[in-house]
Amino acid sequence: KIHHKRMKEEVYVEMQDFVVECCAHWRDIKTGRLSNDIRIRYNNIRSKAHIYGKKEIVDKFYDIANDMMLGKNTEELGNGNDELIKMIQKDLNIKD
Repeated sequence: KIHHKRMKEEVYVEMQDFVVECCAHWRDIKTGRLSNDIRIRYNNIRSKAHIYGKKEIVDKFYDIANDMMLGKNTEELGNGNDELIKMIQKDLNIKD
């Protein structure tokens, strides 16, 4: 159980790292230049997410990540990431 919890924590951190990295490279992404590093990173998260992540959280991450990789910049994207963070905190029983 401890191993599973640690792996879940790790994949959730990787999800947030991915979102932050996309934000850091937003200028390139929105013009259609998605780096191979970002694609590889996304694919590496997917397998762990399916094994260790809660389905609702993984689905929310996919929605956000796919919109970001397509260069869709909407207010919903920021709100969606805030919601994702809250879902992760709830799943990991993290209190503010």
